[in-house]
Amino acid sequence: DLTKSEFNAIKNIVLFGIDTMNPEYEGDTGRSDSIIIVSINPKYKTLKMISIPRDTYAEIEGYGKTKINHAYEYGQEQLALKTINQNFGLDLTEFVTIDFAGLINVINDIGGVQLTITEAERDFINNNSKFAYGLTNTKTKKISSAGLVTLDGEQALTHSRNRKVGDDFTRAGRQRQVLEAIMNKLSKMSMGEINEHIDVFLQQVTTNI
Repeated sequence: DLTKSEFNAIKNIVLFGIDTMNPEYEGDTGRSDSIIIVSINPKYKTLKMISIPRDTYAEIEGYGKTKINHAYEYGQEQLALKTINQNFGLDLTEFVTIDFAGLINVINDIGGVQLTITEAERDFINNNSKFAYGLTNTKTKKISSAGLVTLDGEQALTHSRNRKVGDDFTRAGRQRQVLEAIMNKLSKMSMGEINEHIDVFLQQVTTNI
């Protein structure tokens, strides 16, 4: 059980993964391809992640009912936060926003992430990573086997966008797995090592924290 002060100490942050590179959205601010609420509990030293599916039908102030990921396109973080709060009875104020290229850069900066993938997921990454490698203008790399593998940033982004193997809920799960893999990698680093990467991380995100 938590006391009132312990409950109030819980920090909830919304993570927006923004699709600013999609040709469909040329000329606009992009849409929130990923919406994840990260809840940090200082007492138990736990971190939990809850995904809001991007196609959730929601009321967006001034725009009526439509997919919740449109809120970011219409009013960026402030309207996206307001939409989440009004539709789910929450009071979230803090956010971190990162786009596709930023996620690639963060993962590549720490030397990739380890994930367990299936044969079907490996095939999807190998067949669909051209877009991600195009963002960094680097040569496409293939994954030779399934199971526990190390993915570079381009492969991890492709994996987190996969809706062909499974459904949108499976896809949201992959996004959380990628974030967890980043955090697992960081948790094994010393503070000195983390400090070496922090400047790169901060350059890739927009946040009000």
